[in-house]
Amino acid sequence: MLFNIKPKDNIKDLFGREKEILLLKRCVTEPLTVIYGIRRTGKTSLLKSVLNSLEIPYIIIDIRELFNESGTIRENEISLKILHELKKDIGISQKLRFLISDILSKINGIEINHLKIDIDASKKYQLNNILEVINEISEKNNDVFILAIDEAQYLKYSGKRYNNILAWAYDNLKNIHIIITGSEIGILEEFIDIDNTESPLFGRMINEIKIGHFDNETSYNFLKSGFEEAKIKVNDNDINSAIDILDGIAGWLTYYGYNRAIRKLNNYDSINNVIEYSKRLIDSEINKLINNSKDRYMAIMESIAAGLNNWSAIKAYVTTKTGYISSTILNNHITKLLKYGFIKKSENKYYIEDPLIKLKFINKNR
Repeated sequence: MLFNIKPKDNIKDLFGREKEILLLKRCVTEPLTVIYGIRRTGKTSLLKSVLNSLEIPYIIIDIRELFNESGTIRENEISLKILHELKKDIGISQKLRFLISDILSKINGIEINHLKIDIDASKKYQLNNILEVINEISEKNNDVFILAIDEAQYLKYSGKRYNNILAWAYDNLKNIHIIITGSEIGILEEFIDIDNTESPLFGRMINEIKIGHFDNETSYNFLKSGFEEAKIKVNDNDINSAIDILDGIAGWLTYYGYNRAIRKLNNYDSINNVIEYSKRLIDSEINKLINNSKDRYMAIMESIAAGLNNWSAIKAYVTTKTGYISSTILNNHITKLLKYGFIKKSENKYYIEDPLIKLKFINKNR
């Protein structure tokens, strides 16, 4: 269903991403692929839907989920997550059952019998050992195994250099192909650090897929198709008014369609519900980013939302709102917002790509 607000897992529900689907299908044959895109553009949906459409064994681990549980990323947590995902997928098909049973049977701390699989959660599991076993069994079965790491930028919040493990896997584990996604684009790029000669991943060929927002025509066709699927009539004026506010962010358009088609709200309430929901979500995301100097970060966002979007104008606005700020501190704050994907920069001008983030801070100026 197009207006299902959970990530899509069936390729027939993946609307307007034909080019990205073909590209990802080609990329799964390569050692390392990165999927970039701002929040709510459908990276996870693309990943799940394409992998489900292929006859390739895979697992997806959500690094943000692990980070939210403990505030850091421990190697054993990743190892256990991989093992539990393997255990969960064992019943999908006979081929996968034999493959995963072989993998799990070679890892100390796991007991397998015909009734159940027991994973000893108190044991320390070495990530590289697990990956070696997956590679060995996949090679023996003439298979490729896909390890997909969703929101991989959170790996940066750990004392361990996980890009070392990625580089080692790239060089040595020929039957494991890795796909990573990230919405905090600057942080993900910093984690991969492909252009730095000192980076473990320097010199490796990495496929990149960038997920953008829909253009107006695709946004219109998406909403129209979703309403037809739900068997309700919505006039073009309502659809276009939603697109004017929500732009082409797939997640916001989906939530609008869900409000109209499933919750049966009128146009005004559907749009307003998306806006109010987005405020809570954006507040939560920004609060995780900002520990100190919240007023200054907020003032930077307000300035850019209001169109005061060059460096000098931002500094003048922030100074007026919060008092004196040094150029160094302002640069640090702007850089942090860029890295986390809340703002973007083009030709020395800053802008907010997500229309509802922009709307939130425009309204603060009123």
